[in-house]
Amino acid sequence: MWLAIRASASDPDPSGKEAIGFLPLFALMFIGPVNLAGGVIGIVGAVGKPKTRKLNWLGILLNASPYVVFTAFMIVLMLFM
Repeated sequence: MWLAIRASASDPDPSGKEAIGFLPLFALMFIGPVNLAGGVIGIVGAVGKPKTRKLNWLGILLNASPYVVFTAFMIVLMLFM
Protein backbone atom coordinates (compact mmCIF):
# COMPACT_ATOMS: atom_id res chain seq x y z
CA MET A 1 0.00 0.00 0.00
CA TRP A 2 2.80 2.39 0.89
CA LEU A 3 4.53 1.75 -2.44
CA ALA A 4 1.32 2.41 -4.34
CA ILE A 5 0.80 5.73 -2.55
CA ARG A 6 4.40 6.91 -3.02
CA ALA A 7 4.69 5.83 -6.68
CA SER A 8 4.63 8.30 -9.51
CA ALA A 9 2.37 7.93 -12.52
CA SER A 10 5.28 6.84 -14.72
CA ASP A 11 6.16 3.78 -12.57
CA PRO A 12 5.23 0.58 -14.42
CA ASP A 13 3.92 -1.32 -11.37
CA PRO A 14 3.56 0.59 -8.11
CA SER A 15 2.23 -2.43 -6.20
CA GLY A 16 5.68 -3.78 -5.39
CA LYS A 17 4.92 -7.34 -6.52
CA GLU A 18 8.38 -7.74 -8.05
CA ALA A 19 9.97 -7.33 -4.61
CA ILE A 20 8.38 -10.61 -3.46
CA GLY A 21 10.82 -12.61 -5.57
CA PHE A 22 13.87 -11.08 -3.89
CA LEU A 23 12.93 -12.04 -0.34
CA PRO A 24 13.34 -15.82 -0.82
CA LEU A 25 16.52 -15.22 -2.81
CA PHE A 26 18.24 -13.50 0.09
CA ALA A 27 16.62 -15.64 2.78
CA LEU A 28 17.63 -18.93 1.17
CA MET A 29 21.21 -17.71 0.93
CA PHE A 30 21.42 -17.89 4.74
CA ILE A 31 18.69 -20.31 5.75
CA GLY A 32 19.34 -22.90 3.04
CA PRO A 33 22.74 -24.14 4.26
CA VAL A 34 21.56 -24.18 7.88
CA ASN A 35 18.47 -26.19 6.95
CA LEU A 36 20.53 -28.57 4.84
CA ALA A 37 22.94 -29.19 7.72
CA GLY A 38 20.03 -29.78 10.10
CA GLY A 39 18.41 -32.22 7.68
CA VAL A 40 21.62 -34.19 7.21
CA ILE A 41 22.25 -34.34 10.95
CA GLY A 42 18.64 -35.43 11.48
CA ILE A 43 18.90 -38.20 8.89
CA VAL A 44 22.19 -39.44 10.32
CA GLY A 45 20.77 -39.40 13.84
CA ALA A 46 17.48 -41.09 12.86
CA VAL A 47 18.78 -44.49 13.94
CA GLY A 48 18.60 -45.32 17.60
CA LYS A 49 16.02 -45.23 20.34
CA PRO A 50 12.38 -44.78 19.26
CA LYS A 51 12.03 -41.47 21.12
CA THR A 52 15.20 -40.10 19.53
CA ARG A 53 14.13 -41.36 16.13
CA LYS A 54 10.75 -39.62 16.50
CA LEU A 55 12.40 -36.31 17.40
CA ASN A 56 14.87 -36.59 14.52
CA TRP A 57 12.09 -37.19 12.00
CA LEU A 58 10.20 -34.23 13.45
CA GLY A 59 13.32 -32.13 12.94
CA ILE A 60 13.63 -33.32 9.35
CA LEU A 61 10.00 -32.39 8.68
CA LEU A 62 10.51 -28.98 10.27
CA ASN A 63 13.60 -28.43 8.12
CA ALA A 64 11.70 -29.31 4.94
CA SER A 65 8.52 -27.38 5.77
CA PRO A 66 9.75 -23.88 4.73
CA TYR A 67 10.59 -25.18 1.27
CA VAL A 68 7.20 -26.87 0.94
CA VAL A 69 5.36 -23.75 2.11
CA PHE A 70 7.46 -21.49 -0.13
CA THR A 71 6.81 -23.69 -3.17
CA ALA A 72 3.08 -23.81 -2.49
CA PHE A 73 3.02 -20.04 -1.93
CA MET A 74 4.82 -19.35 -5.21
CA ILE A 75 2.49 -21.69 -7.14
CA VAL A 76 -0.55 -19.93 -5.67
CA LEU A 77 0.92 -16.53 -6.54
CA MET A 78 1.69 -17.60 -10.11
CA LEU A 79 -1.80 -18.99 -10.64
CA PHE A 80 -3.83 -16.20 -9.08
CA MET A 81 -1.81 -13.02 -9.64
